[in-house]
Amino acid sequence: EGSSKEIINIDYTPKTILLPVEKQKLTGLIKKHIEDNGFALKDEEHITVIGWGLKAAIDKYLEEYTPEERKAAIDKINKWIAEVGPIKYKRLAEYYEVSKDYPAAEWVDENGEEQSKPAETRYSIIQRVYSSEIIKINEILSKELGIDTGFPFSHITVATKGNPVGIGIATEND
Repeated sequence: EGSSKEIINIDYTPKTILLPVEKQKLTGLIKKHIEDNGFALKDEEHITVIGWGLKAAIDKYLEEYTPEERKAAIDKINKWIAEVGPIKYKRLAEYYEVSKDYPAAEWVDENGEEQSKPAETRYSIIQRVYSSEIIKINEILSKELGIDTGFPFSHITVATKGNPVGIGIATEND
């Protein structure tokens, strides 16, 4: 169990919001599963408050705004998030092994250099977390912005295999 003292508000370029959490020592069956199956413990742990999917929905919502309107809208979003108060969470005794396939990709970076990455499958061990404040933030943004945020699948990625980045899981549908 724990809570944050303050939330990192999004600025005028909406971004994800991550709540750093204290690492917890794993024991018993979950520790054995991680060790026996080649997983590596994460160096840092966090709970995603606003993930890439919700960030993209906020971006889309703000697309048509002028810079002044955009600033006012983001100030309002920040106010709604702040009004929820400190985010408290409880680690649940629920762990899942999840995997996600990522296709190969090619792009040009900010320096004009061509980049690519091969297709990959990422594996993670996640621990479910309950936070009424994260649920409330999603409900407020969904209602006030008229966007479908989905029901948040709050969790902490405790271990990964393959790519250490992990898997983006924002909602129960993911």
